[in-house]
Amino acid sequence: MNTYGERFRVTTYGESHGLAVGAVIDGCPAGIAIDKEAIRTQLERRQSGAPRHEQDAIEWLSGLHDGVTLGTPLTFVIRNRDQRPDDYQPLEHLFRPGHADYTYFAKYGQRDHRGGGRASARETVARVVAGTVARQLMPEVSIQATASFPTPLPADDSVGGTVSCRIEGCLPASASPCSANWGPLWRRP
Repeated sequence: MNTYGERFRVTTYGESHGLAVGAVIDGCPAGIAIDKEAIRTQLERRQSGAPRHEQDAIEWLSGLHDGVTLGTPLTFVIRNRDQRPDDYQPLEHLFRPGHADYTYFAKYGQRDHRGGGRASARETVARVVAGTVARQLMPEVSIQATASFPTPLPADDSVGGTVSCRIEGCLPASASPCSANWGPLWRRP
């Protein structure tokens, strides 16, 4: 999936060792001051331990004026400056266990072997930015997630895991079995 959500819709784009990654966020109301430092903090949390040394410099292309949302789609790009596609040349004809290489190939008949393409951890940078924007819209909502894994295999690999998520502080009218019945989701500060 490249697009997530209904009222707050996020479409991500880009590949791990392509020119850039980014997203278009649609459904963000006008008049919200975006806390860019909060976004930077979350991006730094994401980067810890990553072998690539990307700066994750966000270029806001649309939807903001003086740091405040316009109500139009927010579009941003984060250019990949530490691209190393040649490092993955030996994997051009080799599917890697634990990656989505084979799934992409089976579904589309082709894949991007350069670091996993769309299935790379690099692609999560767009989700972190969009998620931090979403958190700023509803600061009263608390989300806590934990991951649990079965006993590791000898090579410190796993056969999957479970993510448990607890969300508290949602407004009663923020969700409904029928989206046509959704109440007012956004409040201005």
